Amino acid sequence: MEVVEGEEVDPREFTAPGQWFQCRGKKVVLLEKSRREIEAEQFRLRQAGRKLAAFSVEKQEAQIPEGADKIILRPKGGLDRLLKRGPAYLTRMIKASAGVNIQETEEEDIVIPNTKQHSILIATTSGERKMKYVSINLI
Repeated sequence: MEVVEGEEVDPREFTAPGQWFQCRGKKVVLLEKSRREIEAEQFRLRQAGRKLAAFSVEKQEAQIPEGADKIILRPKGGLDRLLKRGPAYLTRMIKASAGVNIQETEEEDIVIPNTKQHSILIATTSGERKMKYVSINLI
């Protein structure tokens, strides 16, 4: 450290009011930091949700045969009431209401209930059965 000659300053002058002004720089509000952390966490959650949704779609499409026609049914009363007895019973109810032979279509037609959207996805490779499923009015 190099000392240069100059005026001696009394230590009392440092504490005298109105003598020294503090230069204010950019003020960072602590709330902004927490807000940034919250926004970053929300972004991570959105990304995780998108990955989960993409995985769900991939899993669902893995069950559907290639070239199958897809029909979506949305029951008026919701899907919860229909799923009380299980998805296998729901599949039999849908096939019976469409007038489709249950034993013949067991391997070919796929019924996938979607509880989040209260809908039922039916995938079939037959055009005749597709028209029967489309014409369902009451389950």
